[in-house]
Amino acid sequence: MFDGLLNEKCGLYKMTETQTTGGQVGKTWTLLANNIRCRLDMKRGTEVNTGGGRMVKATHILYMRHRTLTENEHRVKIKNDIYNVLLVSHAGGMDHHIEILLERVH
Repeated sequence: MFDGLLNEKCGLYKMTETQTTGGQVGKTWTLLANNIRCRLDMKRGTEVNTGGGRMVKATHILYMRHRTLTENEHRVKIKNDIYNVLLVSHAGGMDHHIEILLERVH
């Protein structure tokens, strides 16, 4: 029944820090998995502390089967839109599915 609600396919990305020749630290996003079944819904007004005192408002909520994702280290891409992972919650019992609060980047 849950799988029938997953009407989108998304890509999961993980951030890695790289060092340029000039010594600057940069971020690159590496594709971990593609065509993951998920469901994306709008979400407004939920503030999330992403660490270091930075508060952001979640713009969307994503549902998918259980995966190991970490706040601030993962991104999700659906169609041409990219979202930062702000908060991951286990729902429906451990290892069933996760709910992910997202911030739309572009």
